[in-house]
Amino acid sequence: MSLTPDQLEHQFANIQDSVQPNIYAASGICLLSAYIAVALRLVSRRIKHAPLGGDDYTVLVALVGYPSLSKEKQITKACSQLFTTAFVGMCIFVTTEGMGRHAILLNPQYAISLPKGMYASEVIYVPALMTTKISILLLYRRIFPSHRFNTVLWCVGGFVLAFAITATLLQVFQCTPVEAIWYTNLDRHCVDISADYIAMGTINIITDVVILCLPIPQLLRLQMSRTQKAQLMGMFLLGGFVCVVSIIRLTYLSIVGLSDATWNDAFTALWSIVETCMAIVCACLPTLRPLFDRIRSPPTSALTGSSSNRAIKHTRRDPDNSSDWVKLTGVSGSSGRSVNH
Repeated sequence: MSLTPDQLEHQFANIQDSVQPNIYAASGICLLSAYIAVALRLVSRRIKHAPLGGDDYTVLVALVGYPSLSKEKQITKACSQLFTTAFVGMCIFVTTEGMGRHAILLNPQYAISLPKGMYASEVIYVPALMTTKISILLLYRRIFPSHRFNTVLWCVGGFVLAFAITATLLQVFQCTPVEAIWYTNLDRHCVDISADYIAMGTINIITDVVILCLPIPQLLRLQMSRTQKAQLMGMFLLGGFVCVVSIIRLTYLSIVGLSDATWNDAFTALWSIVETCMAIVCACLPTLRPLFDRIRSPPTSALTGSSSNRAIKHTRRDPDNSSDWVKLTGVSGSSGRSVNH
């Protein structure tokens, strides 16, 4: 798309602008936070001597992967590595190619590899989020064994999966032929991707809110002290931070793909990095209670002074006699049932 004189004047007047340091910083901090959260989740499971569940494996799928950063032949292979690490890696790659600066500064040698990388990151984004959401739903299923609640989880999970497949296909086939996305001289037919982005972003926020609110009725019916209930709900509701990030990201989607694409798209990429990584962190927080309990508890060696202390020590070590939170009672279909997270 050719630039108008006013657009050229604006870009030259702001030629020193750069979002690249922000993208690099967000990528490093947020991805490291996600890895630490998953590592602590695994440590917490080990403390309870509990086997990994479907939610643990799914959050690993959401996180672990590696992007292909070859500038030509191998770059589109990253599309098959549908994980947060791959998404962040592709965002870093396109930033090194020129994203985050104004379009007039784009090096001609990156005119093909940059749009290829941006296309790959777009395709990876939805599956990266979807796997994290499925992990959260599986965690709910393990915590709350109510048959009725599990039916709701299956319905929500089915919608999330169907939406992810549809959105990914729209991303993959946004132009026909696909190569026309980076070879702009080809005859092509493209959908209004900006409108699709806004629609998908809106649905994404709705699913975030639904998943965030799902456990609230179950938590309110638990038979525990108000303090315990407040702590438990607070841990789950921290996922509201991701909803806020998703809303901020949505505000930038309306300018995606306009004349100054390397600049405008950078803000969406920045908030997408925060969103995908923090979703993993929030998905792991409710599973860390055993680790927090271990940190607050006295050393094992201090629990050997009396028979009562030895009993406490035995209880702490026996996964069959303990739970990560408390005994979940008062929930329909799960009265008196202890659930290990």
